[in-house]
Amino acid sequence: MGEFVHFVIEDLHEKGKLDDTRRVFQILENLLVEADQETRDLIGLGFFETLQNLASHRPQGNKVYEQFFGPMSRKVWSELQKMWAGKSSLMDVIRVEQKNK
Repeated sequence: MGEFVHFVIEDLHEKGKLDDTRRVFQILENLLVEADQETRDLIGLGFFETLQNLASHRPQGNKVYEQFFGPMSRKVWSELQKMWAGKSSLMDVIRVEQKNK
């Protein structure tokens, strides 16, 4: 999934292929709406979390991708932002999740 995110960032969006970028996000949105939970988790954690992390280190940041989101993508993005708020590592996220169990 990481390679696919790199492709979307570097080969589509950063090269100005916005129609292709938009199509990728439309496909992901459709999958989020129609797929089973396992597929939704893969898209959410695999694609969107990787996008947040990788794109945040790019000159344009990760917020530039929000223009391509549908309602479900926006929800996933928001949930990931809440999960990572105030945390700087995956271990921080895991500690909080374990405390909340």
